[in-house]
Amino acid sequence: MNLKTIQNEYWNLRTAYGDRDDYIKSDGEHTLNDGGKWKWMNFVERGNRVNQHLFQEHCPTLTKLMNQNVGQDLMTGTPFSYTFFSTMSP
Repeated sequence: MNLKTIQNEYWNLRTAYGDRDDYIKSDGEHTLNDGGKWKWMNFVERGNRVNQHLFQEHCPTLTKLMNQNVGQDLMTGTPFSYTFFSTMSP
């Protein structure tokens, strides 16, 4: 029902992020052999909500759905919890 809206919100967020990437990679971690790029846009990082203003501004429907269906404690409080958009480019 909300698929097209969330897809549009993703593109709005991706445009707002530009070249920024929230995931700090260790040497050799998540590398692509063909020269492509892998980019993360975090909403929850290591159990903490981050970039809330960007998600609320560019992904209001997705943010509302997550808050309504999962609540403010979505994936929070644990160092291994993440909620994000992950983009792999050719």
